[in-house]
Amino acid sequence: MSPSQVRLADSIWLQIFGFLNDSRTLLNLELHVGGQLGRVASDFSLWRHVNVVDVRSKEDFRRFVHKLNAKTLSIRLKAAKKRKKADVKLSSAFLRSVKLRCPNLRSLTLRDFAVCCLEWPFIDLPAQSLETLSLRGSHLNDLPRIRSLTTSPLFPLKRRLFKLRTLDLRDCGSWLKECDIRAAKLLPALETLLH
Repeated sequence: MSPSQVRLADSIWLQIFGFLNDSRTLLNLELHVGGQLGRVASDFSLWRHVNVVDVRSKEDFRRFVHKLNAKTLSIRLKAAKKRKKADVKLSSAFLRSVKLRCPNLRSLTLRDFAVCCLEWPFIDLPAQSLETLSLRGSHLNDLPRIRSLTTSPLFPLKRRLFKLRTLDLRDCGSWLKECDIRAAKLLPALETLLH
């Protein structure tokens, strides 16, 4: 007997689905299984803590962004490791969607992504509520060759992220310079800086 043939109360399925480690499974249940399981998998209460590993493309972002809502408190995304030169790029459009849909977001983890500094998407972060930001393993592209404190890509965040207490910049590679560390330390509520 398949799970779609088992008739349990929605509340039981909600508890079971609450133990899933990857939110992609919820999307697959909704899109491919349908019925009671698909309906329960789309319940907004399951989208308070979003965790998607192995993000490969913009389509992966689009698939789950419509599930984000005012009750979403944390988002953890991990890009798929690509063997080719082109990494998974983080777009401004995605972060704008997060800002609009998740006004109460407290924690955002964006691991192993490529970020283009020419469009600098981090100005689109939900500034009123964000307390933890992790860019661990992410790479910033198109940085100015000569940087100072005020030209650091992290410098504009001090005027936007007033509640940010933890910033994780570990494994960010060669882009992270001393001026970037100094710029991060200017965040008004910062308690923990990992680099």
